[in-house]
Amino acid sequence: KLKDGRLSSFRRAADDEPGEFWIAYLRTATADSWFNHQTYCDTFNRAAIERFIEVTHEKYRNLLGKEFGKTVPSIFCDEPHFTKKQNLARAEEPRDVVLPFSDDFVETFAQTFGRDLLAGLPELFWDRADGAPSLTRFQYHEHTAERFAQSFGDQISAWCGKNNLALTGHMLSEATLFGQTRAVGEVMRGLRSFQLPGIDMLEDKIELTTAKQAQSVARQNGREGVLSEMYGVTNWTFDFAGHKRQGDWQAALGVTVRVPHLAWVSMAGEAKRDYPAAIGYQSPWFEEYKLVEDHFARVATVMTRGRPIVRVAVIHPIESFWLKWGPVDQNGEDWKHREAQFKNITEWLVFGGIDFDFVSEASLAPPPSATARGELVESGEGRGEGSFANDKPGGKFKVGQMEYDAVVVPDLLTIRSTTLEALRRFHDDGGKVIFLGNPPSLVDAQPNNAAEQFAVEGEAPAEPMLIDFTRDELLAALEAFREIDLTSRDGNRTTTIAHQLRADGKHRNLFLCNTDRTHHVDALEIRLKGRWKVEVLDTFNGKQREVGATLDGDQTIIPWSFNAHGHALLRLSRGTPKSIRRDQDSNLQINEIRGPVPISLSEPNVLLLDQAEWKLNDDRKWQPREEILHLDNLARTKLNLPTRGGRDAQPWTDTAPDPVVGTLHLRFAIRCEVAVKRPTLAIEHADAVTISLDGKPVTAKPVGWWVDESIKTVALSDMTSAP
Repeated sequence: KLKDGRLSSFRRAADDEPGEFWIAYLRTATADSWFNHQTYCDTFNRAAIERFIEVTHEKYRNLLGKEFGKTVPSIFCDEPHFTKKQNLARAEEPRDVVLPFSDDFVETFAQTFGRDLLAGLPELFWDRADGAPSLTRFQYHEHTAERFAQSFGDQISAWCGKNNLALTGHMLSEATLFGQTRAVGEVMRGLRSFQLPGIDMLEDKIELTTAKQAQSVARQNGREGVLSEMYGVTNWTFDFAGHKRQGDWQAALGVTVRVPHLAWVSMAGEAKRDYPAAIGYQSPWFEEYKLVEDHFARVATVMTRGRPIVRVAVIHPIESFWLKWGPVDQNGEDWKHREAQFKNITEWLVFGGIDFDFVSEASLAPPPSATARGELVESGEGRGEGSFANDKPGGKFKVGQMEYDAVVVPDLLTIRSTTLEALRRFHDDGGKVIFLGNPPSLVDAQPNNAAEQFAVEGEAPAEPMLIDFTRDELLAALEAFREIDLTSRDGNRTTTIAHQLRADGKHRNLFLCNTDRTHHVDALEIRLKGRWKVEVLDTFNGKQREVGATLDGDQTIIPWSFNAHGHALLRLSRGTPKSIRRDQDSNLQINEIRGPVPISLSEPNVLLLDQAEWKLNDDRKWQPREEILHLDNLARTKLNLPTRGGRDAQPWTDTAPDPVVGTLHLRFAIRCEVAVKRPTLAIEHADAVTISLDGKPVTAKPVGWWVDESIKTVALSDMTSAP
């Protein structure tokens, strides 16, 4: 029964009971052209992933195994996930809703939690009328995250480890709490076993949450860095400044291995619509791209040395979001609120000059039961389980290979009892615990005031702190743990500079970058704890030079200015910095262009023929002018052929010869305002078309190619200007 769209009561009916009921049933996936007319794999199913390893990874091992760990250092996976979770749009307007499942999901749920999932199944779809949190819902989302991580990442990484390979790649829907709940359960857990955790960064976005999660996993598990698939969907107009800016902020957040998207083997057919710009010969600048890659090679060489200096940890809020996975009309506003908090705390700390790591609560808990785990990961290796040191003044909050001096709990609904116990032990040892916003009112997804009591036990320096969820209060509470400060000379902090600081033996290496693509940051002071000599490592020419700085007590102050999308790579050595010269400038002006200058084209002018009148076969009437891609589907519909929609199967899945069902005629009107000598027409499959210009036949013999070798050029007669 529903009361105002919420569950007031429910029961499981007998199989033969008469009446009207909601029916839950297990449905296998249906074939989809996106998966080459097959289905996506059941990523909860260990046997299915074992078979995937057998038909994929083992084939590579048979062919290339001698080069594993040498020529072939890693194997990449792109967007693994499970069937995406759905919600009711409106609680009182039920419809079919799909949630990911597997044929043994109920059994493994019972083995893990000692409860019958089916007994509380309606709570996965509706909120309770009494407002109580649903333990069933929480445990369902926990089980999806854990089974996915065990079956896919843990299992494949174990194979990779035995075969001298690193598992790398990235999850689907990484940036938001909603996205990862829906597709993978929890991104950090999905990446926990990857030897090289990865991310995906499209459209020149700045997704600090995406990078921070992977960087945290890499640090806590002692991985060498983070991989990024980058530059996809940036279009042909994306310039070197854009390449540098997007790469710089990711380098500041731990990315050390770059996978540019994409390099074409061929642009033929549908391939040409696969999200350029291409980092290959199809782009006119490809021979100059060494400038960009040398810069990042030098940055990564320095920023993989030593160990990161990170003193702050933030408990990841994903598990509180799970509790709100109900109807959209009843939970949507709460989603927006929690997403904003997730994004804000990340931006406040990154741009506030305080580096931090997220902590997955699952990494602080004992491993799940052996039955549920399948014995995939032994002794917690690669899992980042937390432990707590008592042998250092002030205490350390240890997660895997990282130690933190302060932990932030960010307005959670629920906290695990294992996390709360860890925080208490850390606090009792002198560590700093900060509750940002409301402390959790639930423990293990059930009402319990233990966290609330802990949050208000005291306000002394070593006691927990309860502060408002604001940038200023957060930064003030963490001031004692700051290593670097970035302020203008009037004392205001910058809001666009990201950084990473690493200890490298007796030295420290500091990388900073301006994420603003249009505005300079001038008259900046970089303040560092300690007395340091400062060297600039020039990533464009490989040279280094000492620069001046001043001392303010035990702080070193470096004057600096950042261009839009500018950066600095600094090496710090213990000692007294040299004096600042009057002409010291962090930016070097090479030349200045004054007034108009002559230019020359590197390739011919191009007119895109993308709209045409059309007709089929011997039709006398021409159809109105239409854009080519739309026109293609109109013609296909008339010929009873499958339409194209961007989800086409790979051509090798269809070995049958193409049917000959008709001839498509296209007519382009070209208004020529200047005379054109020796023009050419660029076209695919020139040998399969008949061409005429102003009614005169054109010999469709290729004379060259344009942009890509699959796009041939055909010589046309001279064109004269229109009267």
